[in-house]
Amino acid sequence: MRIQAIYTELGVEDIVAIMIPEPKGKEIVSLLERNITVTMYITIGTRNLQKYVSRTSVVFVSISFIVLMIISLAWLVFYYIQRFRYANARDRNQIAFSIVVIFYLDIHM
Repeated sequence: MRIQAIYTELGVEDIVAIMIPEPKGKEIVSLLERNITVTMYITIGTRNLQKYVSRTSVVFVSISFIVLMIISLAWLVFYYIQRFRYANARDRNQIAFSIVVIFYLDIHM
């Protein structure tokens, strides 16, 4: 394994990292600072990385994101439809005005 090779190169292959909650660590430090002997039994535990992430929060954020995307897409479609309608109306008006101008020029010549 690559991690073992790095530890071996650094000369720390016999060091073990133990993760404990911060309050428990502070409690152990306070006991050691008062010169109290601390005995610990270390066992392999489970990973609890999502302790502070609620499933309800994840669902709420996901639904909110989906709703926001739907609203944004609807606005974009509405914007481009209005833009297309405006461009067509402008073209129709220009054609109508040009017909009127041509008719007016024919009469007054």
